[in-house]
Amino acid sequence: MRTSTEDVDRRAHERTPLSRAARLELAGRAAVAVNLLDLSEGGAGVAAPEGGVAVGQRGTLVIGTAVVPVRVAAVQEGRAGLVFDAPNPATQAALRGLLAEEGRARAA
Repeated sequence: MRTSTEDVDRRAHERTPLSRAARLELAGRAAVAVNLLDLSEGGAGVAAPEGGVAVGQRGTLVIGTAVVPVRVAAVQEGRAGLVFDAPNPATQAALRGLLAEEGRARAA
């Protein structure tokens, strides 16, 4: 079981909890709608789609207009942890925009 302490949390970016629709496209599988559970500049958590996912699978996560290459890093208790795989500068800017938008919505 993973605990979230400074000693074991290896994330480079803080995750922002949210609930937003996204689309997950994994290699060799049809695209599926997923619920985005959290987001950072380095990765995302999604509700695990029907049929499941496996650690190491690669594909893309589509959030609005941002299309981000991903790798499944963890799967547990109905959720999949995705690591963004070298997003380009435009995608990074789109992710920062989504995070800023979420921050403004929470502050309102």
